[in-house]
Amino acid sequence: MHLNKLTKTIDYAKAKMESLFTVKAKNTQINKELKNTTDLIIAQRKAASKYQGYVDKLAKNATKGKKGLKQSEVNKYIKLIKNGSLTKDAIKSIKNEKLKTFVENYQTYHDKAVDAKKAVQENIAFV
Repeated sequence: MHLNKLTKTIDYAKAKMESLFTVKAKNTQINKELKNTTDLIIAQRKAASKYQGYVDKLAKNATKGKKGLKQSEVNKYIKLIKNGSLTKDAIKSIKNEKLKTFVENYQTYHDKAVDAKKAVQENIAFV
């Protein structure tokens, strides 16, 4: 009977120690994941900001100079891009090559900015 009591005491102590180490290891891992996710969110915010800055610069420079595009055309395509109604076929059908290049570039970087912003929100939700 005495041996059973000692065995139970040892088993209880062992289980308690394993539990402590497991909790500590889990906490350490959780802290690492939180830091990595926070770093990722910061990087994605910077990327979104950089892409948005590039998009804004594209829009601003598109109408500059003698051979600049008409502001009304630029605004029209920006609106179509932002609301997601501009198709690839519609872009291909643009005859003015300068306008077409602007629209393709604007679409590309706008999409990248939107994707980066979505990734930030998804990672914030994960935390």
